Amino acid sequence: MATGNVTKYEQLMKTAHPKVQRAAQAGEISLHRAWQWSHLSAETQLKELETCLSQRGAKKAIRRLIRGHVAKRSPSPPPRPSLGDILRRLSTHEFGELDSISVGVIKGAGRFVFLTEEALRMLRSLEN
Repeated sequence: MATGNVTKYEQLMKTAHPKVQRAAQAGEISLHRAWQWSHLSAETQLKELETCLSQRGAKKAIRRLIRGHVAKRSPSPPPRPSLGDILRRLSTHEFGELDSISVGVIKGAGRFVFLTEEALRMLRSLEN
């Protein structure tokens, strides 16, 4: 913990309302915010804490509702083709245009092939 935060924490433990102290310790509010409030009256500290926590709860509920609404209205993304699907579709074509796609190798676990949007558009145009 940084020196400034240690000082704020020590001051907070001496002057803040116990509920504000617990909220800061639980991570419900920042140490800095709790320290700022610790200079206010106990009644004002409790009002600030209640307002802050209720606003946070309301924002969380709003985000959850929006996510649900957007998910219902958004079309599901098209299924991602496997490399085998792409190669099977291209097997009837000349491969000259494929020479324009560079291949890079990265170290990593799993079996993935990443294509740029431009490369994927070009491959899809060859399917037709």
